[in-house]
Amino acid sequence: MTALISVESSGTYIPLPPPSVYEATPNEVVEAERTVEGDMVKERITIKRSIVLEWPNLLSAQSTQVAALTSPNTFRVRYFDPETKTFQYGMFYRGNDYEHKPLQSADSRWDGSGFKRWVMSMSLVEV
Repeated sequence: MTALISVESSGTYIPLPPPSVYEATPNEVVEAERTVEGDMVKERITIKRSIVLEWPNLLSAQSTQVAALTSPNTFRVRYFDPETKTFQYGMFYRGNDYEHKPLQSADSRWDGSGFKRWVMSMSLVEV
């Protein structure tokens, strides 16, 4: 079975764990202005993808791997595009909404030694 999303590392695409939330949406980059008559003039510059990912219950090793794969300034991604129903490739960066925190449980300690599971969410934005 092919992974929904994979990140390239050293020439190989590494599959990310299956996310509980996966949204790949197009974002239109435009330049728009109004004429003196008030008419809208809009030029589409390009369309870029944004991918929203959430994992509510990752093992510690999985969360470390996802964090490491998505930490470079930019990285190549192979992802499923629901609009075209095909796998696409692109250069992405991790958005500012990145969250990586321990999943609280009764046996967890705040010094980090008891955290076996992690909650992670992020958006990937096409360059």
